[in-house]
Amino acid sequence: FKVKNFKLEKKLILAIFAIGMSPFSMQIAASIVQVISNNALRSYGGDLAIGAMTIISSITMIILMPIFGLNQGVQPIIGYNYGAKKYDRVKEAIKYPQIAALIIATIGFLMVELIPGVLVKSFNSDPHLLSITKYGMRIFLSMIIFVGPQIIRTNYFSCIGKAKKSMFLSLLRQVILLIPCIIILPLIPLPNGETLGLTGVWLAGPTSDFISVIITNFIFKHEIKKLDNPNSEDGEVMGEAI
Repeated sequence: FKVKNFKLEKKLILAIFAIGMSPFSMQIAASIVQVISNNALRSYGGDLAIGAMTIISSITMIILMPIFGLNQGVQPIIGYNYGAKKYDRVKEAIKYPQIAALIIATIGFLMVELIPGVLVKSFNSDPHLLSITKYGMRIFLSMIIFVGPQIIRTNYFSCIGKAKKSMFLSLLRQVILLIPCIIILPLIPLPNGETLGLTGVWLAGPTSDFISVIITNFIFKHEIKKLDNPNSEDGEVMGEAI
């Protein structure tokens, strides 16, 4: 064992950085979104609205944490079988986590819609905060059922080494779509002369979720089809390092 025998391979290092850029970008993006979101919430709903979003974000994480766990568990399975060109196993490995994620997200959705008060009271029992949080949470998380499988599908691209697509899809829902929605939707005028205001901020969540789910599904299905024809020109399935 000698240190001098260890050499860094540029291609391998770049591949590692490329795959890690997706979660890294999400962490940076989350901070940016939080700043923009807090400014919008303060403008349209004051400190109570910020407190409500904090609770909603915590409940969202509780719902999604098991799905993130599924991602971590399935990643080496997909990566190994993809590298071994066992594409039937890859399709099996991506199928069942999606079903599990859908079940988890559905349970979370039902809890949010049916017993929001119970969830919110676990964090704060102030009646004013409770009221605004229940209303906002039911709107903001109304598309969470479809977000569960989307998270698994986004992670698939990271598993097979397609870092660019993984990063794009990761940023799509939380940044590329969400930020414009937070800024634009509250300004939409209503028939009574007012604007959507705080309701527009809550609507930013399901709006960005809906659009990103459609885009993710389109890209994912196109990628999965390549596994059926791995040797064709259009069916080239080798991952891209960067």
